[in-house]
Amino acid sequence: MSDKYNAFIALRESLSFYYPISDNTWYEFQQICKFKSLKKQHVLYSIGDVPNSYAYVFKGLVRCFTCDEKGNEYNKIFFDEGMFPGSMAALLTSTPSKLACELLEDSLIIEIDFIAYRALMHKNKEIMLFQIYYLEKNWLFGKRGS
Repeated sequence: MSDKYNAFIALRESLSFYYPISDNTWYEFQQICKFKSLKKQHVLYSIGDVPNSYAYVFKGLVRCFTCDEKGNEYNKIFFDEGMFPGSMAALLTSTPSKLACELLEDSLIIEIDFIAYRALMHKNKEIMLFQIYYLEKNWLFGKRGS
């Protein structure tokens, strides 16, 4: 099996961990995704850019960080395999990102078009429920929440 095939299987399993995804929904979801093989130190998202996607990490490690006015870097969060890095505040507000996301290892990711994801979420109950359960588990009740 190819890395791309295995990455998409893992992505579907990750989505289904939060809410079962039917074959029809999975087909629609795949249409908004792109598989990428990227090298260590590649910057997925830069500070100051308005992002249009977020990612799924199949293999690798992503560091998201911010910088102060003197250029000092401050790590905010790390995303490893099975996680979804991105600058969510910037995506939701269509504003320049205050975070950068950099690969710390050679990585295999699936890039997810955010505008298409939001459109799919608004018309597809399965994706909407995935989003709700993901946020509850990882941000409200998980270690990232308060």
